Amino acid sequence: MGLALTFIGLDGPSCTEPVVKPIQQRRAMLGWKDFRYALPAWLRGTAFGLPFGIVPVGGSEVPTFLAYGTEKTLAKRRGDKEFGTTGSLRGPAAPEAAGNATTGTAMGTLLALGLPVSSTAAIILAAFQQFGLQPGPLLLTNNADLVWTLLASLLIGLLVLLFINMSLAGVWAKLLSVPNHYLYAGITVLGVLGPLAETELRRALAVSEGDVSVLWSSPFTIGLYLVLAAALVISGVQHLRHRRKAKLEAQTVAVRIPEHLDTK
Repeated sequence: MGLALTFIGLDGPSCTEPVVKPIQQRRAMLGWKDFRYALPAWLRGTAFGLPFGIVPVGGSEVPTFLAYGTEKTLAKRRGDKEFGTTGSLRGPAAPEAAGNATTGTAMGTLLALGLPVSSTAAIILAAFQQFGLQPGPLLLTNNADLVWTLLASLLIGLLVLLFINMSLAGVWAKLLSVPNHYLYAGITVLGVLGPLAETELRRALAVSEGDVSVLWSSPFTIGLYLVLAAALVISGVQHLRHRRKAKLEAQTVAVRIPEHLDTK
């Protein structure tokens, strides 16, 4: 899905410059006005996500797209010019609420009924069974200490995630200033080569019995790393040269006197 959206973006009006200029936002916290504006989208997204956390229909992808499609349709009906142009809070608010609602409900369904309704819940179920635990109605009675420890760890994880996102909100916003062709290229490379790199890394560590030095111990890998580093340095130098040349050309055009204003 990520690659499909990337190709759609590449087929857009321009791959070198963003279509719209994002609104400058210097504060990470939402104001009361923004909170009231996004609240209906949060409620609608939560309503989409809750049922999908109970029935095994594939996880949070379906309610996420349903929530976004609903917000897009409602924005057209009320004539919201910010949605799809400069950016509307309701655009990301509804899908995020749907995904979070599905994830939380899926965890409750797994612990209470032993029913994995998503891929993540299935992995957790396999981990439980590996340690001889069977999620279900008796889990809270037979292994109450484990359940409450798990819930406490989830709460701590949410707090840590909140702190990280609030602290690095400005860094995530900087991604909007990355030109589209660089952004799409990065998404494509990570989407295609990411799973392959993860598989090969696990295989290499399994063969070397956990020895990380196998990643750089051979002359071939060292030479490959040097070639990659040289390619990155050359690409960066060329990019800086092009930027400097474009800046000098822009300054030259700015100071050039137009012919119709040239007085003899």
